[in-house]
Amino acid sequence: MESRTAREAGWNYSNYNLFAEEPELGKIAWLNTFSGSCSEFSREEYLQTQQILDFPEDDPLVGHYAKRGLITRKDEKEELRKIFSEACERENALLLTICPTLACNYDCPYCFEKHIPGRMTPEVMDNVVRFVQRLTEKHSFHTLSVLWFGGEPLLGLDIIESLSERLIALAEEHGMEYQAQIITNGYLLDEHAVDVLVRGRVNKVQITLDGLAESHNKTRHLTNGGGTFDVITENIRRQKIPFLVDVRFNVIRENRSEVEPLWRFLDELAEKSGNDITYYASPAFESDAAKERNSRDVSLLQGEENSEYVYKDALKTFLSRRMGLCDALKKYALTFDHEGNVYCCGQKVGDPSELYANIRDYDPDDGDRTSVHPEINHYYQNLGDIFADCGDCVFLPRCRGECPAKRRTGAPECPEYKDHPDAYVLHIVRSLKERKKKRKSSSENNG
Repeated sequence: MESRTAREAGWNYSNYNLFAEEPELGKIAWLNTFSGSCSEFSREEYLQTQQILDFPEDDPLVGHYAKRGLITRKDEKEELRKIFSEACERENALLLTICPTLACNYDCPYCFEKHIPGRMTPEVMDNVVRFVQRLTEKHSFHTLSVLWFGGEPLLGLDIIESLSERLIALAEEHGMEYQAQIITNGYLLDEHAVDVLVRGRVNKVQITLDGLAESHNKTRHLTNGGGTFDVITENIRRQKIPFLVDVRFNVIRENRSEVEPLWRFLDELAEKSGNDITYYASPAFESDAAKERNSRDVSLLQGEENSEYVYKDALKTFLSRRMGLCDALKKYALTFDHEGNVYCCGQKVGDPSELYANIRDYDPDDGDRTSVHPEINHYYQNLGDIFADCGDCVFLPRCRGECPAKRRTGAPECPEYKDHPDAYVLHIVRSLKERKKKRKSSSENNG
């Protein structure tokens, strides 16, 4: 009996294949955004891939390309929907972003937040604890994870101290691991603040330095215009901080030349202080809040200036084996402001158009009924219409729809590489090829 072809056996080409020519090498680069596989084919091998569905189904090459994801029998869109849904419905962790205040002691021109005066009251703190209590009694969460955010959260250090104590006790009562992080500008990160954060089981602090002193002080200054660089770096230098210090650099045109000098400065600071300091640079982005603030303009990176960071991020997401979505779409990931209002994420906190509930009454398991804006709750609890907007896009498994809040308001933000698929493929394939080469060289040198 004559063997069936791969096509007759139900195999089809994946919807997530991308190819790009490498004329200087006489090769064709390939990757699959769903499987995460990539390779370089000779012309002969490439022609083989284009004919593989006509090969006998038991040909070893059919099995080889099936394993790598070039061909598939799956309904890939349905499989992706399942992966995304499971990630959003997962009950292993309760993730809370808590803002003790939306006030800030800084006036950064590019800030995406509207600085709103006010502090979390004892009544709202009680509502936070009761909210967590209600959910932990219904679900078997393994972890209670808290991100302290703002505004500037250290302006509410006493609130962090009080809530940390109560939430830790609650986590221990229900057998959950408790972990916390904080995003702060670092100006108030003195010995007392570090002590409070250590007792609150904070394991990482993120602060921002926009280059060296002169550049940093132009964009990250106090509301009265005063500089902040020396205070922040002295806070790190003069004390042993028993958790990770993750430094972010918001890159704009005016400070982009200081990415490397700041890295060297921080390397020296880590050595002298004994603190564990990591560092990453990322472009500042445009926001409505910054426009409304009518602050001094900054020159955001454009075109090729920005591409370097876009493709670095593209490589990172391609290498990620976990197809997670934005926390805004996760059922048990919530952001609270100082009044207990619930938002999709920290970047939208304080924006009334994104406020959809209050923790006093909200139950994510019955979100549409307990929301003040059920249509917004429904959107975020149903994958943000990601498949209606992006279901046929070859990049969906890797970009994951980007920002769901921007899609909801009719302003989707597709990654730059969507319009340059060849550049995307070549960057990924060449970067991984170079990594492999470096690992091999390192192994040979150590051997």
